[in-house]
Amino acid sequence: MTGFASLPPLGALELDDLFWRYPSPAGTGEGAARLRIWAASGGTGHLAVVTELGMGTSITNSIEDIWDDLRARWHGDLTLLEHYPAAESFPDDDDDLYQVVIVPGCESAFRRVWPVPASNPDRDWLAGWMNRHGHRIMQAAS
Repeated sequence: MTGFASLPPLGALELDDLFWRYPSPAGTGEGAARLRIWAASGGTGHLAVVTELGMGTSITNSIEDIWDDLRARWHGDLTLLEHYPAAESFPDDDDDLYQVVIVPGCESAFRRVWPVPASNPDRDWLAGWMNRHGHRIMQAAS
C-alpha cells in the first residue's frame, strides 16, 4: 500500500511551461502538457502540476516517465499533481486534480485532490488546502 504525503503550502511559481514535451513509451512516444512548478513555502521542496493538453499520449499513461523526468531535474521533496481541465474530463465536470505517488516496482497510486468525494477521510484537510492554494493552481491553468 502506498501512503500519500501531505500537500505542501505553495511558495513562488518557479516554472510555467505552456507546452512541455515529455517522453512516453506508449502510443506516439511523447506527449505535451503544461508544466507548472511551485516552490513549497518553508523550503520543503516543490509541487509540480502537469496539465493535460490532449496532445499525444495522455499524462496518466505516461505518469512514470513524467515522474522520472521531473526527478532528474528537480531535487529534494517533490509532490506531483495531475490536472485535467474540465474540457478534458467530462463536459458537466469541473477541473480534476489527482496527487500521484510513484514507487519503483509498484503500480502508481492516485488520490483525488479536487473535487474531494464526501467519502474521502481526508476531505476536510484537502478542502482546506484547496481553499488556501487551489485558486493559484486553477487560476494559473487558464
